[in-house]
Amino acid sequence: CTCTLLGHTQAVSSVAWGGDAVVSGSWDHTVREWDVETQTCATTLSAGHAVTSVAASRDRLLASAHHDRKVRVWDPRAGADALVRSSLVSHKGWVNAVAWSQENPHHLVSASHDTTVKVWDMRSAVPLHTLAAHEGKALCVHWARGGRIVSGGTDGKVKEYSPP
Repeated sequence: CTCTLLGHTQAVSSVAWGGDAVVSGSWDHTVREWDVETQTCATTLSAGHAVTSVAASRDRLLASAHHDRKVRVWDPRAGADALVRSSLVSHKGWVNAVAWSQENPHHLVSASHDTTVKVWDMRSAVPLHTLAAHEGKALCVHWARGGRIVSGGTDGKVKEYSPP
């Protein structure tokens, strides 16, 4: 181990690289951005609910998924005063995972216990697409280069979707 980042008070549920920083989400209701070089927490964002997943965009926006059925989008460039830039509400169950598009900095995808995968554009509060993804809970999602989306669920299936 080359580095241990200390600060969360409960389980760390998700990690992601965000440029030169590591981003983490925790059951302690926080999203943290870490400076790996100094091994210090650069930003702590209070989400108000346990974090199930985090993702960082190439433009340094952060997305977090939560049990309260919301996806929160943050701009850590605002520092300690960073508030939720947007709160995306459309899922009918816990949101388990989020991932940013590799091609479009405005696009985000989320997976939920409500069996769906939703494609979002940050310039709108309504999902662009809702995919009936799984016969059970959608647990994970990834947006690969070329616009392909892949998800996995409790139905034991991994599904791939063409670019919307």
